[in-house]
Amino acid sequence: MLRFIDGADHYDTAKLTTKWNNAVNATVLVGSGRFGGNAIRVNDATNGLLLKTLDTQPTWIVGFALYTGSFPATNTVLLKILDSGAVQVDVRLNSDGTLSITRNGAPLTGGTTTFALSTNTWHYIEFKVTIANAILVSTCQLKVDNSLVADVAAGQDTQDTANASANAISFHGSVPNATFDDIYICDAAGGVCTDFIGDSRIVTLLPNAAGDLTQWTVVNAGNNWSAQANNPSLNDGQYVFSATPGQVDLYNLQDPTLLGPIRGIQSSVYSRKDDAGTRQIATEIKTGGAQFSGTTRNLTTSYVYYSTIYELNPFTVLAWTPADITALQAGIKLIA
Repeated sequence: MLRFIDGADHYDTAKLTTKWNNAVNATVLVGSGRFGGNAIRVNDATNGLLLKTLDTQPTWIVGFALYTGSFPATNTVLLKILDSGAVQVDVRLNSDGTLSITRNGAPLTGGTTTFALSTNTWHYIEFKVTIANAILVSTCQLKVDNSLVADVAAGQDTQDTANASANAISFHGSVPNATFDDIYICDAAGGVCTDFIGDSRIVTLLPNAAGDLTQWTVVNAGNNWSAQANNPSLNDGQYVFSATPGQVDLYNLQDPTLLGPIRGIQSSVYSRKDDAGTRQIATEIKTGGAQFSGTTRNLTTSYVYYSTIYELNPFTVLAWTPADITALQAGIKLIA
């Protein structure tokens, strides 16, 4: 199941921790992404990190684009799969540009590539791992640019803690700093995306017109949709608000310009509450003439991104098409 996606195109450095659980020595680079959008640079090989906490699962699949100007003098961690902060397995960049999979530093048979990355080049890296004391065949693998480059031998140990699971993923810097873009995270618990999904691009679509419902009140903007189209958000500079449960704001979105399979969409709202007591919201989308609410979320007094992922169009229960996205409306619903 697709759990998280990020192309870093809808926020700046100050808002990193509204999308990620932790960011240390990390910077959003505007206009420096793979396809001209933004990217995230993790600036310190020892201490820099970008952390996403999820739930507990035995299998995780992570994809990301990586750019580095040179290789480190010694092997340097790029990606960690964590169990409550403790490393289970990691992916390391070596001084010759090869990659290695280790169990918290212990090499795994079949885990080092013969293929070497190139400097000053975007590569798309995918890592799949099942946490176990003795893994099955093809359950700990590494792909680069859609080619399988490492396949850890069956029976190897990928479990470094007492638990055969992990609940967080973190990205780390390499020398002279690693730049990341087009990140996806999947588990194998169900849904459509339960294995490698291939070199992927995350495209951000902002509001560009009013949708079918305009029930929230706009502040400091000419209309509701334009208050939501600022990139990055202006926080309290322009916004919409509601205190009436059940009210919905919907927005038409920019049209997609890409073709090819769409693995899923992620509808996100950037929100906070400004009073005491419980306030609950949900993302809201409209497709095929029907509305669908995302997971109900409790707001805090700080701005946070709240997201819902749909691998399939909930109206057709089929893969999304470009026409579906062109007709899609997205927005927010006040639950309580």
